[in-house]
Parts: sequence; structure tokens; C-alpha cells
Amino acid sequence: MGYVSSLRSLFDLALSKHSPQERHPMKPHRLTLTNALVMGYGLDKQIHHIYNPRPATQAELEMYHDHDYIDFLSRCVTQTRTDSSL
Repeated sequence: MGYVSSLRSLFDLALSKHSPQERHPMKPHRLTLTNALVMGYGLDKQIHHIYNPRPATQAELEMYHDHDYIDFLSRCVTQTRTDSSL
């Protein structure tokens, strides 16, 4: 087994508070549970840096997703925000 000299973590608290649709593949509670395990095993004391990611740019999203798909999601988010403010 190899020795790890430096641990790094990526954790965004906003993701753990996100509530996707039931059939969505992302499960925010998994992020929370993973973070709890890291803390429970004391690995947080060995993490040298915790990255708090910034939102991806349009160009970065389009490296992996079709432009029309990103545009569709942007409209859905805008509509949801408008509907929830009523």
C-alpha cells in the first residue's frame, strides 16, 4: 500500500443542500455522508487543502455538454426561480 503525503478534498456545501428531482442521478446526501466519514476517521486533519469550486463557465460546460442542452437547463433554472418567487 502506498503512502499518501498530501490529501486534497473537493467539497461544496451548496451541493449538499441541493434538492434534485427524484430520478436525478446525483444524490446530495452521499456528499454529506462522505464528508462525515472523512471527519469521523480524522482524515480532515490530514487534508492540506479543501477546494471550494467556482461555478463552471459556459465554455467549460460546453466541453462536456451540447450547447442546446446547457441552454435548455439555463431556461429551466430561470423559470424555476421565477415560479418560486411568486
